[in-house]
Amino acid sequence: MLIKRISSKVKEGHQDLFYDCQKQWGTLSQVKGFIGQLGGWSDHKQSTACIYAFWESQQDYQYFMDEIHDQIFSASGQGNTYTSIEIDFFQEELRITGLENQFADVIRNAKYIYSVIQQAEKHGWNAGLQKAKGMLGGTFASSQKDRDTFLVWLAWQSEKQQRRTLPQGGAAEWADEKFSVIEAWRVCPSIIDRD
Repeated sequence: MLIKRISSKVKEGHQDLFYDCQKQWGTLSQVKGFIGQLGGWSDHKQSTACIYAFWESQQDYQYFMDEIHDQIFSASGQGNTYTSIEIDFFQEELRITGLENQFADVIRNAKYIYSVIQQAEKHGWNAGLQKAKGMLGGTFASSQKDRDTFLVWLAWQSEKQQRRTLPQGGAAEWADEKFSVIEAWRVCPSIIDRD
C-alpha cells in the first residue's frame, strides 16, 4: 500500500475556502486502486491541514496523477489557498490491526488520527497499541525518500481514547500530526477491486 501524506499551511483567512476546496476531491472515489483519503486541521500547527491518501499501488497512484489529478486540482482552485505544501510518500511495511479487520473500514470509521514520523529501527513501534481501547487500526510504513525514516499512523474512535492511551508528556511528544477527522474531507472508494 502506498501512503501519501500532505501537509498544507493555509493562508490566513482562507481556512473556509480551503475547507470547501478539499470537499471537491470526492472524485477520487471512482479511481481504480484508491483505498481512501481523510484529513483535518492539525491540533498543534495553526492553520495547517493534514491529509492522508491511501493507494493499492504506485502504478494506480501514478495513473491518477497522470490522468485525473490536475483536472480536480485546477477546478477546485485550491492552489490559491495555501502558502506552502509538504508531500511525503510511504510504503507500508506492516498493517497494524485494531478493532477493524479491513483497512477500508479503518478509514471509513476513524474519528481521530495520531501519526509519528521518526527515524527508527524497522518495526520500532509499540506493539501493545494494537490492543488499546478505541484504536481502530493503522499502518507502519517506510519513507520512499529516506529508508531510515518511518511512519506510524493510527486511527482512533475518539481523541479522548487516544489521549487516555498516549497521555501528554509521553509518546505523544513525538507526534508529527494529530487531528480530528473532518467528515466532509473523508473519501471512500465507490468501486471495490477484488483482484
